[in-house]
Amino acid sequence: MKVIFAIITAATVVSQVSAQTIAPTKSNIPYVENGHERQVLDIYAGSEAKDLPVMFWIHGGGWHMGDKSNVGLKPKVLVERGFVFVSTNYRLLPEVEMGVLIADVAKALGWVHQYLEAWRRSETALCRWAFCRSPARRDSLHG
Repeated sequence: MKVIFAIITAATVVSQVSAQTIAPTKSNIPYVENGHERQVLDIYAGSEAKDLPVMFWIHGGGWHMGDKSNVGLKPKVLVERGFVFVSTNYRLLPEVEMGVLIADVAKALGWVHQYLEAWRRSETALCRWAFCRSPARRDSLHG
């Protein structure tokens, strides 16, 4: 009986968490022209996303697995707090060497930086890996 209750409880929690996630505003945006299928990123933003700080997310997986969609509640929580959330994919080990996948991440970040104006975002408020240049946003993120 305890096992059945635990399974039902776990299923309820998982369904509630799934219901709380949000879909990307824009998905599978290539950050390299004519690039590999993994050289894409997703953008999550609220309807009034103008001059907001941007959180640039690099998914986990030890550089050999994982996906930009493995973000859980991060986009929802950050968008609700006035951020734009960008999650990137990159090519993985062992298909490419470490320097190549690091270059992919750098290209994705470069694309975000270059197109901040096009996406109506403020260049002075770019966040990387939870470290923000905007002091007010940095404080709200870590506070």
